[in-house]
Amino acid sequence: MTMTSKMFEHRNRHAQHQKSKHRTAFVILLAGVVLATANCSPPSSAPSDGNVPMNVIILLVDTLRADHLDCYGYSRDTSPHLDTFAKDAVRFENVTSQAPWTSPSVASLLSSLYPSAHGLVTFKEGNRVRRLAESVTTLGQVLEANGYQTAAFVANPFISPRAGLDRGFAVFRNFPFRDTGEGAPAPELNDAALTWLNTVDAEPFFLFLHYMDVHGPYLPPAPYRTMFNDPKRQRHPMTKVEKRRIPKYLRVPDLETVEEYIDLYDGQIRFWDDRFEEFMNQLDAGGFLDNTMVVVTSDHGEEFLEHGGFNHGGTLYEEQIRVPLVWKLPTHRIGPSVVEAEVELVDVAPTILALTDIEAIGEMQGDDLRPLFQDGPWEARPAFSEAAVKGGGDPLPAGEIKAVRSGNIKTIVNLTSSQALTYDLDINPGENVAMAQSAGRPTEAGRTAIDEWFRTNKILATHFLPGWSDIEPAQVDQLEALGYIER
Repeated sequence: MTMTSKMFEHRNRHAQHQKSKHRTAFVILLAGVVLATANCSPPSSAPSDGNVPMNVIILLVDTLRADHLDCYGYSRDTSPHLDTFAKDAVRFENVTSQAPWTSPSVASLLSSLYPSAHGLVTFKEGNRVRRLAESVTTLGQVLEANGYQTAAFVANPFISPRAGLDRGFAVFRNFPFRDTGEGAPAPELNDAALTWLNTVDAEPFFLFLHYMDVHGPYLPPAPYRTMFNDPKRQRHPMTKVEKRRIPKYLRVPDLETVEEYIDLYDGQIRFWDDRFEEFMNQLDAGGFLDNTMVVVTSDHGEEFLEHGGFNHGGTLYEEQIRVPLVWKLPTHRIGPSVVEAEVELVDVAPTILALTDIEAIGEMQGDDLRPLFQDGPWEARPAFSEAAVKGGGDPLPAGEIKAVRSGNIKTIVNLTSSQALTYDLDINPGENVAMAQSAGRPTEAGRTAIDEWFRTNKILATHFLPGWSDIEPAQVDQLEALGYIER
């Protein structure tokens, strides 16, 4: 048996189907809790005062690449406040998003199901968008059923009732876009969240914020617009072909180099980071962090011609699917650490439920990460991601693509064309030189893992058939501003 197959078998060993006769390979939280309890002493999930479970805050920063943050090794000072926060938290080094764009990724985060299981893989069909099946249970629903007061404040039109992603939030507010195509800035979301928190009459609470400050168009305000404009930095003028690959909504007049676009992107990260510090200080001053876990992550990254394209949603290379995950528990629970093991966004929900001592309702494919919080025993397992793409700069043609990473070996398979590429990320972290075909054994192991994983998802998907929602004219304008529609 290959190493990849062994890793995939590990995930299968945790799997049960609570409601079906099929014995499929997805993880029920209870199995993860039993495993963690048997093998190590995970962070305490008992309430600090014996009565109130931990509050939960998730801060999701749309389009935030992990490798553009100081704490993940970036050379620029883009995130000094998140770095300080991470020093007292658990920072996961290798985190895979389940998709390179928002809707399927956030659905996976909140449901702990892979996109091909929950069904929000494709974007739209005609004037309709996919809606999460009613049979899918979300983190918010589980927490709400266990006495949590819940609220979400989001600036991305994909995260909406039409997509079914408001489920489990008693208070749900989606902020409208600016005329410039920008989402509502972080201060507006933070102010709304603080206003809501001051109305919460009793803990525990679950607060979800989805920021758009890093997402294009790249229009950071002063002084962030020029903060990283270093005239000494070497710049590479783009060719006409490369310029044509920049989506209309991202194009900035008079910019000739990809480095100038990256300067603006980094400026937007720093803008959000400064607002993050302000928000944390306000939460602390209000006493809202005393018994609260705070999770900072992203739904996907962004490409700057690394594989011939701009934007996101078109490939499964690391620049689009490697995201940050920084997890801070109340100070009496656990100290800081850096986790090198591969984890996924589907692991977030089951871990939150384990930390709050709540049993999952419904099916969850992710694992309980508590053993990793204190360097406990952990059996490595692969990380998966998927997308249905129209093509672009990717060496693989358009089609249904899947990726699996096991340690340093990553395989990307196009199921439509049956083509596959395998990379050794230790030797070639930029994924620009595939392993030679003579080294075909890793590629075949990756294909086998993907086939088994996808087969499981297709079985599970029969229980979670998504619906459709009509797109209103105002939403079409917002989606065009985000680059998902071009007219």
